[in-house]
Amino acid sequence: MNSLLDTLQPYPFEKLAQLKAGITPPTELAHIALSIGEPQHPAPPIVVQTLLAHMDGLSRYPTTKGIPAMREAMAQWCTQRFSLTTPLNPETQILPVNSTREALFSFAQSVVDNKTIHWLFRPIRSHQIYEGAALLAGAEPYFLACTANDNFIPDYSAVPDAIWQRCQLLLSARPATHRQRDEPCTTANANKTRRKT
Repeated sequence: MNSLLDTLQPYPFEKLAQLKAGITPPTELAHIALSIGEPQHPAPPIVVQTLLAHMDGLSRYPTTKGIPAMREAMAQWCTQRFSLTTPLNPETQILPVNSTREALFSFAQSVVDNKTIHWLFRPIRSHQIYEGAALLAGAEPYFLACTANDNFIPDYSAVPDAIWQRCQLLLSARPATHRQRDEPCTTANANKTRRKT
């Protein structure tokens, strides 16, 4: 067994279940689900209709890169959504995955050299699996606070130079609900001004 498994923290939903054990919520209040984070609203009809119209494609496995039309649509969406001054290249900067959590976890295992001590960045408001990816890759996480005072934008300038020198991978994952539509992509700015890997 991987001895680094002992460094992992209990999953937040397991902690929440223990905290809620034996508690009866007020019946007069509407239930707000804080369990697994599954969608609470029906899928948009256009999505359902499109899936049904292409059920015949389920018997064919897609390539790792996905079809060009999908990668191009994803690049265009990212460029518009995050007001990127330089559009993403769908051939070299887009990789479709079933889940970003699993993809980023696997990516960390591939790129982090665990022969020495390393640092993996992630803002504290993100999925716990990113911390797990760092720990299982043999890295030591360095956490960046994202608070309401900073509009939930990590302050990369507050990171000491010594930490940047040891950084192998920067993960910037924040809930989309906290991002303003006119907020620029801060990761690109950080790479331009502070990245020293």
